[in-house]
Amino acid sequence: MARYLDPRADLTFKKVFGEHPNLVASLLNSLYKVVHEKYTDRLIEGFHIVFVELPKFKPQSIAERRMAVLWLRFLTEINKTTEQVPDEFMESSEISQAVKFVEESAYTREQWKPSRSTPASQSTK
Repeated sequence: MARYLDPRADLTFKKVFGEHPNLVASLLNSLYKVVHEKYTDRLIEGFHIVFVELPKFKPQSIAERRMAVLWLRFLTEINKTTEQVPDEFMESSEISQAVKFVEESAYTREQWKPSRSTPASQSTK
């Protein structure tokens, strides 16, 4: 059975979202509507932000709501006591990929050394 690390811990958050732009784009796109500065009726494809105002997000579709909820659940439900992830996490390619990156076995000894402790014992920020 796999063991998982808290995705909110500094080391794991950086691995999931710092090293994988597609995952941070998916997270932000599911939580915030990122639009072009001049043409605000058009969503920005990709992840190029010049100016972002964080309006209250109101999902327009069930799919948008579902993705936002899945990302928020990923950030709140996965931690060092997690032994099995919910099946619905594995149905999304982005969240499934993020789950693999927070598996304890996804880290090398070198990645664990700077903190002088295991990522699982790090506190969340």
